[in-house]
Amino acid sequence: YRRLVKINDFDTRSRAYALSGMGDVLFEKARYRDAIDYYNQSLELDRENGSLKEVAISLKAIGDCLLRLGEFNESIETLNEGYEIAYQNDFVSEKFSIKELQVLNQLKREGLTKIEKDVKTLMAISDTIYKKDRTEAVEKIETALRTKDKETKIILLEKNEELQKATIQRQQIILISATVL
Repeated sequence: YRRLVKINDFDTRSRAYALSGMGDVLFEKARYRDAIDYYNQSLELDRENGSLKEVAISLKAIGDCLLRLGEFNESIETLNEGYEIAYQNDFVSEKFSIKELQVLNQLKREGLTKIEKDVKTLMAISDTIYKKDRTEAVEKIETALRTKDKETKIILLEKNEELQKATIQRQQIILISATVL
């Protein structure tokens, strides 16, 4: 992902995607504070790009990190902001679970009295969705890298073929010159 951030320095959508991916890696390693930093950078770029879907996804990722850090009120606010954007723009079925939204709103209604049980439920639901999204993102990046690698190999093979042809032509010219002399 760091390589993608450097490569796509001028393409803010790709840069935001790479920053989010770096956040995902840190999330997976339970480095939630560090992940939040990357997700916030991605969120800023997503807002600049006007990509509401990506804004909602970034907010959800930040909210999930805050939830795991035990910052429940801030997590609920952040997740609700993401859900509101997702719901208003029909993204709920894509990246946001209705069950997750119900648990979140239940937490809000009941306050933080039953929070531990509900948070575990919310985390389990969120982790399931996160792993699916992460797998898809990793597959997309791996496919892009494999494609680029294959394209590079093809170019190298073509250049090698051209070099071999040039070598054969040179040898033929030398052979013809030698027979003429």
